[in-house]
Amino acid sequence: MSANFGSTPSGPAAVGPQPISPGKKSSGILKGCLIIAGALTIIFVLILAVGGWLAWSQGGKLMATAMEAGKPEFLGYLSEDHTPEERAEMEKAYDDMVRQMKDTGLIQLFTRHEKSFRIFQAIIADNKITPDESKLWLDEWNRENSTPAPENPKAD
Repeated sequence: MSANFGSTPSGPAAVGPQPISPGKKSSGILKGCLIIAGALTIIFVLILAVGGWLAWSQGGKLMATAMEAGKPEFLGYLSEDHTPEERAEMEKAYDDMVRQMKDTGLIQLFTRHEKSFRIFQAIIADNKITPDESKLWLDEWNRENSTPAPENPKAD
């Protein structure tokens, strides 16, 4: 019994894939570019990390300094309809806000006073603050201050 599984090739034997010769080595310029790109990436990540740390640890102090400088402008937004007592109360609340910003940092302060900051942004948007707007902000600020503050996780 003969098993004929097909004909055998009559030509030369089939040759497998040939190994690729090492050829020319890669350019030093390409390696240099890759090293520079890696170094720049590391520097960029470090800058982001330091910037994030500064914003977390020093952001409140930096923002408070800017707000102290802007206090005369803020007080200038108060309309002529404010009484001297209302002006004094607004100035006291503004100073308290700046002090808390320095003491607790931005994140803690914004977390505790989110609603009053939204009101604050809205009432100063048109560069004029009416007595009703002042009362709205002061009521919310005082309400938020009357609730106990959460513990500050930031270790000094």
